[in-house]
Amino acid sequence: MPIDIDQLRNRLSNLNDDELRKIAFANSHQYYPDTVEVAREELIKRGYDIRQEENEAADTSLAPAEPRYKGVGGWLMLLCLGLTVFTPLLTIPLLAMGFSESSKYFNLFPGLLVITVTNTVLCLGLMAFSIYAGTGLWSIRPGAVQMAKRYLLCFLGYKAIAAILPFMAGLPSAATKAMIGTIAMDTLRGVIYFAVWYSYLSMSKRVIATYHC
Repeated sequence: MPIDIDQLRNRLSNLNDDELRKIAFANSHQYYPDTVEVAREELIKRGYDIRQEENEAADTSLAPAEPRYKGVGGWLMLLCLGLTVFTPLLTIPLLAMGFSESSKYFNLFPGLLVITVTNTVLCLGLMAFSIYAGTGLWSIRPGAVQMAKRYLLCFLGYKAIAAILPFMAGLPSAATKAMIGTIAMDTLRGVIYFAVWYSYLSMSKRVIATYHC
């Protein structure tokens, strides 16, 4: 059915300014083009600069939507918890247990004391780095992703050193052979941990949206 323009003008002239702007600039398909045009004509009669309104509506429609994955959540939250909470909770008891067990043999194997102290210092330093990197991710600090990647590289380097240290303690060959399987499994777990989280930091949509990298 054709639209009676005069009747439409009379009807729209009875609307208030906000109602007219909703029709004229709502970017909605619920209004006929003629209705939108008449609403804009009525606004012009009332002294509105519709060009400014059109520009603002265009800017709003072109503004990028808030990324769906932005913010510390999902797997990113798990990584942050791992770096700042789980790593310290696991590191300190394991170091205490390892030192207690190794100390029984310090008199027999002096090299074991040196290796144990070296490993303890490395672990504590790595733990401090882990907390620092995790805190940076939590607080969305500039460069936090790069810092977390550096931590992971240091973690991988530590695993390589930790795989060699036991063989430098001067233990009997039977003892070192018995440790090979355990050391290999621990190193493999470390490599998998590194690969998974380094890949995540490099390719995750959430990481890209949150840290703009």
